[in-house]
Amino acid sequence: MEIRKEYRWFLDHYGSRIKLGEDSFKAVLLPANRTTMGRREKGDYIPAGQEPREEYIYIGPVEHPLPVDAVVECGGQEFVVRSSMEVLFEDAPLYNRAILMPAEDKPWQ
Repeated sequence: MEIRKEYRWFLDHYGSRIKLGEDSFKAVLLPANRTTMGRREKGDYIPAGQEPREEYIYIGPVEHPLPVDAVVECGGQEFVVRSSMEVLFEDAPLYNRAILMPAEDKPWQ
């Protein structure tokens, strides 16, 4: 199970502190649409309907599943879980993957 050790090492060295309720653990949180966000900051024109919402990809430990619509905190910012799933390796859970959105976007309204 070498891949599980490598995954744990990756989380421990590159993960950010995530808070879910009273639990605190390390996970990786990256912007999902970095290219579009960069174009928006430069002032490039993006047609209406083509501009996606700001989304983040979460990769975290399987011991801490993220329920849909839960609110997690990272770096003082709150995020809402839009979708969540376990990623399997050799028929055993390896990590959780989720799509998060900033809570101020209020995606449920």
